[in-house]
Amino acid sequence: MGGVQLAGFQGVHSQVAGAVSSLAPNAPRWVAVLLGATGFGAAVADLTLQRHAQAPQSDPNELYDRLAEVYRKAREEMQSSPVAVAAPATAVAQAPVTVNIVNTTAPSKYLAQEGAEDVDTGCLPCGKAHLGAMQGMLERAAEAAQKEGSCGPECGQWVARAAQEPVALFARDWTPERIAKTPPHHRAILEQYVPQVRRAQSELVGGDAVTESLVRASALLSEATRFAGAGDGIEHPEVQWRLAEAEKDLTTAERAKVGAMTPDMQQRLRRLRQQAYNDVRGPEDVTAAAAEADAVTAEVLGAYTASLTPEQVAQRAEQARALRKSFRADLAAAEKGAGAA
Repeated sequence: MGGVQLAGFQGVHSQVAGAVSSLAPNAPRWVAVLLGATGFGAAVADLTLQRHAQAPQSDPNELYDRLAEVYRKAREEMQSSPVAVAAPATAVAQAPVTVNIVNTTAPSKYLAQEGAEDVDTGCLPCGKAHLGAMQGMLERAAEAAQKEGSCGPECGQWVARAAQEPVALFARDWTPERIAKTPPHHRAILEQYVPQVRRAQSELVGGDAVTESLVRASALLSEATRFAGAGDGIEHPEVQWRLAEAEKDLTTAERAKVGAMTPDMQQRLRRLRQQAYNDVRGPEDVTAAAAEADAVTAEVLGAYTASLTPEQVAQRAEQARALRKSFRADLAAAEKGAGAA
């Protein structure tokens, strides 16, 4: 209620009270309701009515005319008064509310640093980054397996982390919707490599869809730490989306893995889900949740990774290297061809 004036409110308050007292000392209850609904002095009207309950009643038609004149004069006084004060609580409650809608495509500092130009299309720089990380982690897993003589705890941790990379890529960057919006010369590359990367992903999680949900949650939490740490902040849509998806995937893994995990691991996974859902208030909380998810994922994957021989781990590392090299070469050729055209 803009332009509300202190003098105007005081004037209309006294004028309305006086009109009710002089014109209708025994006025019916609807008069007080009328005054209260307009936001002016319902309590004053009630008190006046109680004090003069036995007095004779005025002509209702005269009351209507006089009240209308009181309100007309009060409105004119408020509009002409130069001194403004803050609106009362009733006015604030009735004022229009401006709702700020979060822009789900808000610029991301992290994506800008990665070289992503359009968050609505299949992210090619993201593909190169994830494939590079997967290769590097599998190479470290192969080195650990050679030292351990099998894929032991250190090797298993590297394999679990490597598995997060293609999962994260498909979770947000290489979705069917974004690939469909990608320019044709790049879309052809993505469509060629999607099945190859999916095969690599399946081999790293043992082909188990429920375990993949846990790996996906861990991957999204890890990515959320990178977005938040790069300056996007905990409230950025990219961070919030990953946190929500991670909580969903943790719930899936927790409930679908009943009987396949020890009671202690089930409780640990439940606490992790609750942590991701209730206790993430800043970047440091995301980092803590991501670290716990990383450890839980490595332990859950442990039975599968322990079955891998050092030769099998080395083979997966070589496949990741060849996949990344081929992707980069085909992407460079496509960009060169598009530039020549």
